[in-house]
Amino acid sequence: MKSKNVSKMAIASLACFAFALAPTSMAHAAPSYSQGEDVVEVDVTIYEDGTILETEDDAIQTYADTSTELSNGTLQLRSNNCNYVRVSYVKRSGNPVTFRLGWSSGGTERTGGLHSNVSSGQTVSSTWNQTSVPGNILGFMTVDGQGRFQTPSVSCN
Repeated sequence: MKSKNVSKMAIASLACFAFALAPTSMAHAAPSYSQGEDVVEVDVTIYEDGTILETEDDAIQTYADTSTELSNGTLQLRSNNCNYVRVSYVKRSGNPVTFRLGWSSGGTERTGGLHSNVSSGQTVSSTWNQTSVPGNILGFMTVDGQGRFQTPSVSCN
């Protein structure tokens, strides 16, 4: 990736503008810079969790979403352009549970931190930014004392 200088004012304007956008939208903010200052325009992708990442030049936005219904909630996976992954669990019922979320793709596996005592009504997520997903991807949840549950596999590209 080429190094780009972006003014702090432009980033601040973009961050403020982001709150008015729908989730996972492409954003273009009005210029905010001083005369004579070097400015480079960049495209960014704003994710539901508030993460703002520069979109690669000429990138086509490719989303992969899948989920699986479990007895007490829903396990969800979202991947974007094979470089952003979010695995979430929406807990709807049952006793509190402790688990780790992760993803697996082509022999690569990543696991997030421990989520302890997650109760009904809570949604928890683990996110990986600027990662490299080698192909089809699935999300998983490893629950203490119960084993591993996973989403169907989807292509991230």
